[in-house]
Parts: sequence; C-alpha cells; structure tokens
Amino acid sequence: MLCRLLIVWLLCTFSVSVAKIYNFISFDALTDGETEKLVHFNGVTAKETSVVPHGAASGQSLKLRQVTDGVHFIQLIYSGDGVLRDCEYIRQREAVQSFLETFHTSVESRGNITTLDKTGLPKEVAEWLDYQKLKDQCKRNHKQLKRLARRKMHGSEHQKRKANRDLERSRRSLYDYLLFPGTKWCGHSQSASSYPDLGNLGELDKCCRRHDQCNEIIPGFSTEYGLLNYRPFTISHCSCDRRFRSCLKMADTGVANLVGKLFFNVVQTKCFVFKKEKICSKRSWWGKCKKSKYQLQAYMRDNIPY
Repeated sequence: MLCRLLIVWLLCTFSVSVAKIYNFISFDALTDGETEKLVHFNGVTAKETSVVPHGAASGQSLKLRQVTDGVHFIQLIYSGDGVLRDCEYIRQREAVQSFLETFHTSVESRGNITTLDKTGLPKEVAEWLDYQKLKDQCKRNHKQLKRLARRKMHGSEHQKRKANRDLERSRRSLYDYLLFPGTKWCGHSQSASSYPDLGNLGELDKCCRRHDQCNEIIPGFSTEYGLLNYRPFTISHCSCDRRFRSCLKMADTGVANLVGKLFFNVVQTKCFVFKKEKICSKRSWWGKCKKSKYQLQAYMRDNIPY
C-alpha cells in the first residue's frame, strides 16, 4: 500500500512539473520607462528588457536580450536602431541555472501570461529567439572588435587612427543612450564647466561625478595592470562601481534607479579587482631568477545587479 501511494505521488509530482513547461509569453511595463518580455518556446527561454529614459525619443532606447537553450546562455545589448552593441556567450552551468531561477521567480509574480501553441510565436519575437542565429551574430561582433583591437595595438598609423575612430564611434553610439536630461556628468559627453557644476538632478549628478573621478580604470581595448579590456568602453575598479551603486541607491529617485538599472543590469558593465602576484624582476644570463618583486595584477569581475 505504501509503495502504491509513493508511485502515485511521484506520478503527480512529475505531471505538475511537466505542466509548468509550456509555451508562453508575458509582457509587463515597469516603472521608469522599462518594459520586460518573458518567453518560453519549444525549449528556449528568453527575457528582453527594454529601457527608454524619460524625455528621450522612442528610438533612443537600449535592449538587453538574454536567451538560453537550457545548456548555454547568451546576452546581447542592442541600441534603439537594432544594432548589436555588445554581447556575451556564456558556457557556465551556474549562469544558466541562475538565469532560469530568476526567470521562474518573475513568471510566478506575473498575472498576464499568454499561452502559445507550437506555431503561435509572434513574428517580432520569433526573429530574436533563434538561439543559433544569435550565437553566430555574437561571434561576428567579437571578431570585428578583436580585429579593431589588433589594428589599434599593432597596425600601421593609418590603421590605428581608423581603428580609434571606429572604436570611439562604437563607444559613443552605446553611451549616447545613457545621457540623461537634467544631468551634466551622467553620460558619454560631460557638459559640466567645472567640478562644482551640477545639473538640475543634483544628487544623481554627484554620483556620476564621483564615479568619473575613479583613478583605477582600464580604457576600452587597452591593457592596464596586466589585464586586457576587450570591450569598447572603459571599466573601473570594482570598489568605484560599488560606491556608484550605493550612491544611486541613497539618491533613491526614479531617474537614479533607472541609471542603476541601465549601468548594472542592462549594459552589465564589468569591473576589476587587484591581486598581488610575485614576478621575477631580474634574471641571470642563464635565465635563473635573481630578484623578485610583487606587482598588482587585475582580474575581471561581474558587478552586483542593481
């Protein structure tokens, strides 16, 4: 009797878990101009976060698309014109599991979920839910950036100038979408005439100003502290980013929270930490180390989500 009850319980549990895995789409408009789409379709799970800053044109937006086939995970950032600006292809099982857990929590809190049949995926969603297509797109993006990086570091003077222009255009086209009305320090182009000069959104501007003063940075496609920054924009020491995050939280305004979401959740800017490493500073003619010293080595890290 006990064995029979156990079998029935297992069958019921299995049925419930399978019932949860169905094709659906959910759309939600959040605060501060942020919208979110959750999709599960034929084994592919995806989330699209779109942000249009208040007062910005409808085309002046950023989109973060996160897609997994259950084994691999890919993240892509698009500007409002549909151009891929940055992407990351992740193979770690922990990243997939973390995304699926967050996705599941979001689904449970939703009330507006629309179930789909096998062929019922909206066209505008189907276009970016092709996992292999996204992976190939990301690979092409990385090849292009690596080619620019090689030209910047090892090319002729003409190639270096052209690579710098292309990298600056790429950096500007992404960060121009992070400009905020009422600020003079938040965004790619600062309009402040002096250090005390702040915009109407003073508390937010102070946060951006302090972050801009971070002394430990690695510019895009440059090597500092033994670490190559393979992205087209500057990364800062993690302590600077932590202070920036805390400052935005303390400001606690709608615009400050939007800046935090864009910087930490959408663009997902990386940061770096230091570790002391022992290196040989002087060798004998035979190659034996005669003198050693410790130097700071930088290591890339993920920022804490906002």
